[in-house]
Amino acid sequence: MRPYQSDRIGVKLLDDLGEDNIMWGSDFPHPDGIWPDSQDFIQRELGHLPEATRRKIVRDNAPSSTAFR
Repeated sequence: MRPYQSDRIGVKLLDDLGEDNIMWGSDFPHPDGIWPDSQDFIQRELGHLPEATRRKIVRDNAPSSTAFR
């Protein structure tokens, strides 16, 4: 699993990829990242998804992809 900042095609493929296999990341603090506009990006790309799915993509999937389990 690799994080992404903006990938509208990936979100369209959510059913094929599986919501447990997608992880959003802002790339903070790098200057080419999208912070401080993270919430705008999340709303624009994931706003149409159910809250539980958004929560997995922006929060819950991150620890499960590392040794923090």
